[in-house]
Amino acid sequence: MPSGVLGDRNVFPDLPGSHLELKCPSLEFIKAVCKVLSLDPTIAGQVHKLKRDLLKLVSVGEFSEAAIFKDPCLSFVLPEVICSKCSSCRDLDLCRDPYLDQGPPPCWLCAHCQTPYDRSTIEGRLISKLQERNLGFALQDLVCTKCNGVKSSNMADYCSCAGSFATLEHSSDYQQLLDILENIAKHFKLTLLGELVSWTRKNTKE
Repeated sequence: MPSGVLGDRNVFPDLPGSHLELKCPSLEFIKAVCKVLSLDPTIAGQVHKLKRDLLKLVSVGEFSEAAIFKDPCLSFVLPEVICSKCSSCRDLDLCRDPYLDQGPPPCWLCAHCQTPYDRSTIEGRLISKLQERNLGFALQDLVCTKCNGVKSSNMADYCSCAGSFATLEHSSDYQQLLDILENIAKHFKLTLLGELVSWTRKNTKE
């Protein structure tokens, strides 16, 4: 590998689903290859030894946090997207789909006829999904962290088992959705979606 590339974070692709701060291409290559090889249980021992030896070459401990493989690209699938030209229907991964027209502005393409999908239609569906998720997050039930029972009394501070209450959906999951939609809006120049995400962040209380 050419000198200077081993520590150059600019070699990593900037995708809508990117969510990790990747710094070392050689380390990420080692983790990705070993993760794929580990899918075969018959060579688990050899893969473990290989990964340990390769991590030594890049001065990373076998049990360190940096040695753990994490998917570098999140996924957001929009179901049943229909092509306006050939009427083919497929589930479209907005973060990972390989059929892209880089634009400007960038756009997703039909896998069969390479016709660009209607950006305004996709943006409208994403806005509707975010609005539905906002409503669901605001109206969700509270559950007991001890017995998992749903809170039935509005005035009770604690469950009958003395456990405290928490929201059914974790705030971190909700914030991750906002991060993905924000990245999609920036990457594909979806202005209305970006404004709705910004407004949601501003008005959402942790």
